[in-house]
Amino acid sequence: MGEKYRKQLYELDKIKNILPNHKKVLDDVSKELEVKTKIIEEIKAQIDIQSYQLNEIKEKYSKKGTEYNELANRIVGEKETISELRDESEILTAKCNQLRRTLQDIKDLAAVY
Repeated sequence: MGEKYRKQLYELDKIKNILPNHKKVLDDVSKELEVKTKIIEEIKAQIDIQSYQLNEIKEKYSKKGTEYNELANRIVGEKETISELRDESEILTAKCNQLRRTLQDIKDLAAVY
């Protein structure tokens, strides 16, 4: 009986040693997700402004001229950037959720011991 208890204490100590690292990784991923979300919001605001500018240019030049093409290309590029950031954000969200579940599993396991 004492050997089983020692093994359980050893396993619990291992979990306790891993827990701070998992929490730090979870915090880091959460912070990174916040930063990416802010970047996405800033890019969306820029796209709204540029879309408005694009409409003005369209009216003024009837879809002609280099300004229109340059602005259209920039908007397309920024939309692609948003798409990439969304994909990255989804990946970070999944990692964050996975780490939260792992952290909860470790807490649950620690509570049993």
